[in-house]
Amino acid sequence: MAGRRDQVVGGLGCAALLLRRRWPVPLAVVLLLAGTQAHYLTGPAMVAVFTVAATRPWRATAWVAALAFAPLPVFLWRLPELPEDRAGSGLTYFALIAGAIGWGDCSGAPGSS
Repeated sequence: MAGRRDQVVGGLGCAALLLRRRWPVPLAVVLLLAGTQAHYLTGPAMVAVFTVAATRPWRATAWVAALAFAPLPVFLWRLPELPEDRAGSGLTYFALIAGAIGWGDCSGAPGSS
C-alpha cells in the first residue's frame, strides 16, 4: 500500500508544479521537505528547484540550495553503512538536484544571477 501512496503523492507533486510560476520558492521548499517522506517527489522537486534557480535572485536560490543539501553531510557520514542501492540512489538524488540548480542558474534568465 505504501507504493500506491507514494504514487498518489508523486502525482499531486506533479500537479502542484502548476503553482511554480506564482510561488516558486514556497513550492520548492514544500516539495523538498515532503520529498524526505515520498520517493516519487524527486522529479517535481527538481523542476521546482530549477524554476527557483532560473527565475529568482541568487539569494533565494542559495537558501533553497542550502535546504536541499542540508542532509548531505549526514548522508556522507552514514554512507559506508548504507546498502549499495540506497547509497547509489542518494548520490544520484544529490547530483540531480545540483544539476537542476546549476542548469537553472546558468540559463541566463533575468534575475537569476
